[in-house]
Amino acid sequence: MTQHSEKGPLTVYLGIELLHLLKHVLMMAVGFTRHTHDGDEVVELVRGVCDHHGIQRACVASHSYGTFQASRLLQLHPSYVACLCLIDPVTFLMFTGHLIRNFVYTPWVTGLTTWFISRDIHHAASVCRRFFWSDLNLWPDQLPEHAMVVLCEQDTLLPVQGRQ
Repeated sequence: MTQHSEKGPLTVYLGIELLHLLKHVLMMAVGFTRHTHDGDEVVELVRGVCDHHGIQRACVASHSYGTFQASRLLQLHPSYVACLCLIDPVTFLMFTGHLIRNFVYTPWVTGLTTWFISRDIHHAASVCRRFFWSDLNLWPDQLPEHAMVVLCEQDTLLPVQGRQ
């Protein structure tokens, strides 16, 4: 996706994961707060940053937890998403219960790293308190024309065996 600015062409790739990194950096800079952003708030923060910089369309790349925000961005602002790349997405098949059971209620099975991630204040708040799968689930007919989904055959959160 190429945008033109005063300084010439600018290739824009927006990685939702950067917002999670930024969120943790800000948390360390200003101290812990009681407020954790839900998916829609993160999407509006992204839109605010993009609007501020004059970015009207972007290629969105997200991984795992970041696919929740990519899904909401696509649902709330579909004209903004020029193309989409979902890596190990957790936004599909959420109605089956595998995701929550494997991420929250099955301790240590997916490894120590996943266990610690699931206990992070932001992940825990969004998954345990503000988890509305009907808002976050992404259906095939909602994918833009230029979309790529990358699945891991040995995914421990969602069953991908035999899925296309």
